[in-house]
Amino acid sequence: MTETATKRIFAYKICTPVANLEFDQMNKDVYLKQIFEPFLGEIMNQNVNVKALREEGKFFDINSINQNEDADYLEGVFHTTRYGTQNDIIEITTQAIQGHVLPTQGVRFDVHFVLCRRTGLLLVESDPFRVATRNTIDTYLSKKQTLVKKFIEDYNKENYPQFVYDSMVFTIESVMDQGFYDQLAEISKVKEVSGYMEVTDDGQNAAISKFKKDAAGDEHNVSEVTEFKISLINSVRNSGLKHVKRFIDNSLDLEKFSRFEVSGYDNMNKKRTASFNVKPVSFYVNVGINGNGVINSAQLIQEMVNIAKEDNPLDSEG
Repeated sequence: MTETATKRIFAYKICTPVANLEFDQMNKDVYLKQIFEPFLGEIMNQNVNVKALREEGKFFDINSINQNEDADYLEGVFHTTRYGTQNDIIEITTQAIQGHVLPTQGVRFDVHFVLCRRTGLLLVESDPFRVATRNTIDTYLSKKQTLVKKFIEDYNKENYPQFVYDSMVFTIESVMDQGFYDQLAEISKVKEVSGYMEVTDDGQNAAISKFKKDAAGDEHNVSEVTEFKISLINSVRNSGLKHVKRFIDNSLDLEKFSRFEVSGYDNMNKKRTASFNVKPVSFYVNVGINGNGVINSAQLIQEMVNIAKEDNPLDSEG
């Protein structure tokens, strides 16, 4: 019998915002493959010494991008690892040291992805190093935006009054359950945003550990904690918190928060509170693995293409 492994697939939404200069309007939800795909091509043409992101002990690079058998999809592989400290390589049965991973080295992981050329849906395989997150992909692409300048100039010349700003080439967001951002948009003046983390053990967060009762039984510490709440508050009259959506997007990358609560006032100055569970859209697929634990990458890509064809969450947005 062939062994299988369950892989989690995260869904992201890539957009290339387009302005209409005649009507002074901005469409932030459009995806232009004629802008984004040449952008990816220019990245792939970069010298290997400058193409990768090396930042805060994280390594991230686009290793390959290819046309899928279905013309509506691109497929590819990210390379990820973590580096910065020397570690021993051990034989797990005897625990004998077999070698060392040096601070400038890392164990590479291949993270597979599929991009829907029609909607901008980006499906990304779960990364055990937690490097290939929305935030890392956004940082990586943002640092390379100048590569797409020529394609933007050509697009703007040929499509007036449609206009793409070279300072805002793309956005990438986690795809959320229907209504997530709609609820947030109803509160025009946010006074408080709170994130909740479910507590399962002391080791998951150093701050929680300072307050919870530990296994040794310090009776002076708090015990039976089930949630930890972090709040950002604006107490200045007639003002509100800014960039709340960005804060929530970045917080999602931590994969720690179970829900958010936002309170403030709507455009009629009525007090509003929105409480919602954080449920980024993701999928689970089963794929075959060989005797060395390596997945069947062709099967994984096909499963991801099937998701984009049959369960594309962006098809229901419009």
